[in-house]
Amino acid sequence: MIVSTDYGPPWEEGEKNIARVLEDSLAQNGWEPSVCSNPDSDIEASPHHRASLRDATAVVRFWTRAARTARQRGATVIHLLSSISSLLGLKCAVIKRMSGASLLLHVTGLAKPVRGYRVLLRADRIVVGGSYLRPFFPEAVDLPPISPHMNPELDRDARLSPVCEAPRRLLYLGAMEPERGVHTLVDALAILGTELSSPKFTVTIAWNGHGSKEYARRIQERIGDHGLDAHVRWDGVVPDLSRLYREHDVVVIPRAAPERMGFPLRLIEALSYGKPVVVSDVGEMPLVAEGCGLVFPRGDARGLASALGQLLGEAPLYRQFTRGAYETARRYETSRTVGRFMDIYRELAHVD
Repeated sequence: MIVSTDYGPPWEEGEKNIARVLEDSLAQNGWEPSVCSNPDSDIEASPHHRASLRDATAVVRFWTRAARTARQRGATVIHLLSSISSLLGLKCAVIKRMSGASLLLHVTGLAKPVRGYRVLLRADRIVVGGSYLRPFFPEAVDLPPISPHMNPELDRDARLSPVCEAPRRLLYLGAMEPERGVHTLVDALAILGTELSSPKFTVTIAWNGHGSKEYARRIQERIGDHGLDAHVRWDGVVPDLSRLYREHDVVVIPRAAPERMGFPLRLIEALSYGKPVVVSDVGEMPLVAEGCGLVFPRGDARGLASALGQLLGEAPLYRQFTRGAYETARRYETSRTVGRFMDIYRELAHVD
């Protein structure tokens, strides 16, 4: 049984996409997977959110329900998707003790605070989603994220797709919260528009519905204040991410803080469509972007503007990064990672 706090459409965010790939792949390979999620999860909650007593009680109730559900269904393995926080150990202890099942803890990112995260922690195996998380769990297996939005035609596109000679179309896809750094992107676009010798660019900001409506409102105001309305298209939930990636030339991931997933699905999705990336120096992103994108210091609007200007203005560099994107994406092929998870399940379930 897979335990993911949030599960259900829209299929555009983090852990629930990992859970979806696992559920579908396991069913296709003869397993009997199920997903337990929290119907009361708050998609607007910040990773710095201080839970009230009522919130904390509801969260513990969810853990208890997940454990009891696993026991009722006779689950032999629980795959727990979770960020690191101070409650991680307690979460694992409750679920493992009450379920009676083997527990695979899959750490996908960071929340705050993290102090005491190992207190009471009990898990039979631990997987981390990126080497940047290894200091928290040196004994863990490092496996990349998996997404249902990877390009199914990666090999064909790498052979046949023409490379854009004049990249101009930028894309941000994700949640609306300060940790995502969208404000840095908007400030960088203002610099780009006034200082780039040929400021012909468009930007799509595709908000996937997660995060803060108030932050989204502030971003829209910031766009207007900078006079960027003619450059920016604002999209809501986009059901066809393949079309969205294909319509753009460069994907920007301007994260301003290490909270949430420091190895975002957006990164490997973009690369699978041959899209060069511009990323901040958060988490796993600088390592993955080597040879297929540029890295700027988190929160540095001028650094981001410089990286965007370089990528938009140098066609040879763009072509080089396009080829690098396809090559890098092959390292994160979904079936390979799913196969590693199945090996772990068999070990925990004592299945040959």
